[in-house]
Amino acid sequence: MRIIISIIGLSFLLFSNNAVSASVSLHYQAVSEQLVASAEKSISEENLEKAMLFYKQAMVANPKNINAYLGLGSLHSDKGQYSLGIKYYDIALSIDPIDLLALEGRVLTNLKRRDLASAKQTFQTMQQVCEVIECTQLPSVAQAMEAYQLEEDSN
Repeated sequence: MRIIISIIGLSFLLFSNNAVSASVSLHYQAVSEQLVASAEKSISEENLEKAMLFYKQAMVANPKNINAYLGLGSLHSDKGQYSLGIKYYDIALSIDPIDLLALEGRVLTNLKRRDLASAKQTFQTMQQVCEVIECTQLPSVAQAMEAYQLEEDSN
């Protein structure tokens, strides 16, 4: 527990410091990517708490590692902690406003928490991005939006 608190405290220091705008050394970028890989391995072994710890460590090693935020967003969303999931997707989008996985995660998490207005808004952004670059996520997200709307209409 102390490790998690230390990691979270360090990440807040990093975010509140102008050092974040400075480039992260290649060493820490590599360490961060290794931690993300360890998190993904932990997920495949169904050790979600360990995965969450690895993602948080990856975030501290490289505060601009979008994959760490995507992983945390997904884990929190899957646990029903939708506000935290959205928070991490928003951080990923603050790093790269057109990251398709972050947009997809944000739409699907908003649907899970039954916030159709926010889901539609993010979906529109996703559609605009997909007009410019090819994206494979759009059809499945559109299908999830339609299924949600049909369920709402039938109630």
